[in-house]
Amino acid sequence: MTHAYSKSYLDDAMQNLGDMLDYALVDCGYAPDEFFSWFITSGIAKKFEKGNRQICGRNVGY
Repeated sequence: MTHAYSKSYLDDAMQNLGDMLDYALVDCGYAPDEFFSWFITSGIAKKFEKGNRQICGRNVGY
């Protein structure tokens, strides 16, 4: 099985996803269902799932 995230930056990806949710739900006041609907339909969730480095927070230059 191929994993989308190497162990070297899995923690960063999880932290970034948590920070995104915290900002959207707490700071911006979006309802969870509304925000997740946007997240999924935007295509960003699919990129995050695949380990896209720009989306997940790892600079491609590294």
